[in-house]
Amino acid sequence: MVNIKVLFVHSHTFQYDDEGVVYSDGKLPYEVWRRYLNHFDELVVVGRGRKIKDNKILKEANVSSGHRVKHIFLPSLTDIKRRIRNKAIVVNRMEEIISEVDAVIARMPSEYSEIAIRIAARNKKMYGVELVGDVFNSLWNHGHIFGKLLAPISMLKNKKIVKQAPFVLYVTQKQLQEIYPNTTGRQVGCSNVEIPSVDEAVLLQRLERINATTAGKKIRIGLIGSYASKYKGIDTAIRALDIIRQSGHNAELRVLGNGDPARYIKLAKELYLEDKVFFDGSLPGGGPVLRWLDEIDLYIQPSKTEGLPRSLVEAMSRGCPSVASSVGGIPELLPPEHLHPAGDYRQLAGKLLHLLKDQTSMAEAARRNFAHASQYSSPYLNKIRDEFWHEFAAAVRTGRDRVETISKMDEFEVL
Repeated sequence: MVNIKVLFVHSHTFQYDDEGVVYSDGKLPYEVWRRYLNHFDELVVVGRGRKIKDNKILKEANVSSGHRVKHIFLPSLTDIKRRIRNKAIVVNRMEEIISEVDAVIARMPSEYSEIAIRIAARNKKMYGVELVGDVFNSLWNHGHIFGKLLAPISMLKNKKIVKQAPFVLYVTQKQLQEIYPNTTGRQVGCSNVEIPSVDEAVLLQRLERINATTAGKKIRIGLIGSYASKYKGIDTAIRALDIIRQSGHNAELRVLGNGDPARYIKLAKELYLEDKVFFDGSLPGGGPVLRWLDEIDLYIQPSKTEGLPRSLVEAMSRGCPSVASSVGGIPELLPPEHLHPAGDYRQLAGKLLHLLKDQTSMAEAARRNFAHASQYSSPYLNKIRDEFWHEFAAAVRTGRDRVETISKMDEFEVL
């Protein structure tokens, strides 16, 4: 059987060392590539790349490179100057890459993915879309006027792409489907977040922690999000902490992530919270992050835009009572009483205070979150995902066989 080579494309930033080993911050480690390698022979991964300057990253990141996976890095298109300088380079390079693969898997939103899909469609190559977020919210909350100008245009382009795609995998069950409907292709709702099955002992340990909460006891509020991002709501969390502290609670905020937290340290100092806000750096995915979550009393995800956040699902799987913004797929994870409008730190603080005043409510939230997180366990999701990619692989092979048959006929006629 002829080998099938597939391109996976997204604007994710990978890091690489002198030996050519590629690392990811936990979102796209090698384990994720196994989802595709179960159905295809080779995987070419296109994204952005950055040389590792500080070797301490090796302790915090996960290896992304491995057997049957090849990484290719393209120039950035993240601002106007880079877009003008690099767009033609990216398009030409993408043309070359797609000419050498049999199909394209495009994770969106991502301008690399938009380019790849246009090229694949023009060359009549099978493609599938993984829709992991709302491009409008992502650009609108980017923090620059350039993002706000692009937001409605990109949203219209993404709607057209998703509507016409032959295969679409949504990470939500209904939220993204309603905004970006697909009318003719094979579609499925399946989170790109998956967690191992969790033992019931984790919930019992959480309930013991809640029962041990007494007046005056230090409360740890946790948040996972890149410090470099302006839309993870870290500023909202710090302002909410200020209200909680003024209400008399001995609370602190712990933030797990990568990047430079300088702007948030400055905000904490302005609010006299510099000794109550801690930036714990980044940790490898899996056990280290879960152990960090086990030391948190309340988890928050006050993002300004999201698809379906892995960190929130992981927190729920540890029985963490949680409060989050009502963006993206988050309302599919938490009930309305634990949601707040994005950027509204007063409502975030109010919902956290309600939980802190009532151990019964905290315990109920812990039980509910733990049970709901089971829907994101690996065995449950793998079955749905495998069926989807099996169908995609069959379509790719059918198309490959048809093209090869036509090519042989043309060759025969020429002879």
